[in-house]
Amino acid sequence: DRAPLPVLGSLPGVSEEALIRLAAHRADGTGRISWVQLASELSSTGRVDLMTHLLELERRTTLSPDAWIVTVIVSEGNPAVDATVEMRVIQWNGAARVVRRRSWP
Repeated sequence: DRAPLPVLGSLPGVSEEALIRLAAHRADGTGRISWVQLASELSSTGRVDLMTHLLELERRTTLSPDAWIVTVIVSEGNPAVDATVEMRVIQWNGAARVVRRRSWP
């Protein structure tokens, strides 16, 4: 549900009605919603269309990613020199863990 609405709208079964409901959830702060929860808020036509594509939608999207990539870029000096650090972070035993770290100038 963090993807831009046009990206979500390009997925099979995601109608304009579904996008309007997703936008409403984002606007009121309730944001994270499963496809099944969303389907329950749609008209019968929208619900059938979304549920027909549910397996594909669940394969192509997630509410809980298995990892995050964090990239930090810092510039310093004149002329500017950039330094970049990239980390792969996972959730492990209720805490965040860095499982890969790369850096380059």
